[in-house]
Amino acid sequence: MEQTKTRLHLLDTLRGITIISMVIYHALWNLAYLQGISLPWFTGAPRKIWQQSICITFIFLSGFCRALGSKHLKRGLMVFGGGALVTLVTHIVMPDFPIVFGVLTFLGTAMLAVIPLEKLFNKIPPEIGVIISLLLFLLFKNCNLGFLGFGTINL
Repeated sequence: MEQTKTRLHLLDTLRGITIISMVIYHALWNLAYLQGISLPWFTGAPRKIWQQSICITFIFLSGFCRALGSKHLKRGLMVFGGGALVTLVTHIVMPDFPIVFGVLTFLGTAMLAVIPLEKLFNKIPPEIGVIISLLLFLLFKNCNLGFLGFGTINL
């Protein structure tokens, strides 16, 4: 007997909205930064908040959906490979603005890193896991700027 999978339509809807938001964001980024079109509202905090909201939503959905899926190794390798392909293509097509360790690469890396740690993670109460995750996020948030730290405290 074939088992049918139940879709969680809210997750599909959030994923779809986030993909549309990402496409619009990157189209505007291309216009502003590659084509030099002036988009004053697409600078500073508003652009950064929009960009971060897309990343955070993808990370949240990926983590939430992990428990719903299977074939974690295959999925992690595919997502990481997609991120590596984006890095390769952007190095070739726009060498001044390559995407190095973007959200796809991060998600693939996280998917692969969780596989050997799953039994350990399952022993951690969810509330403690959320606090640890938040602290790790804050610690590593600025690693692409060359430092670790919390707020203005650089380690």
